[in-house]
Amino acid sequence: MKKSLTLLLCIALLTLILSSTAFAYLDPGTGSMLIQILAASAVGIGVIWRVFVGKVKKKLKLKDKTADAAESISDDVTDGCAVANDVAREDREADAKD
Repeated sequence: MKKSLTLLLCIALLTLILSSTAFAYLDPGTGSMLIQILAASAVGIGVIWRVFVGKVKKKLKLKDKTADAAESISDDVTDGCAVANDVAREDREADAKD
């Protein structure tokens, strides 16, 4: 593996050193393509980083702050529903007595 990598690097360097001047035209679309490549690379690196951090957090069993917030909201909603059910039950009992 190391020998083939060294050979490939030597061939690439020789090609660059021994090549003649190329008179190439770069149209405006090439600049746009380069910008798209840079943007896609940045997004890809961000996604890879996010997945990696997520896996590390999962391995370490660290809770995400958003999960805690969602759990807290869920508890608040459940408590609110219980209170509303109690009030409705009391109203029905009061109506039944009348």
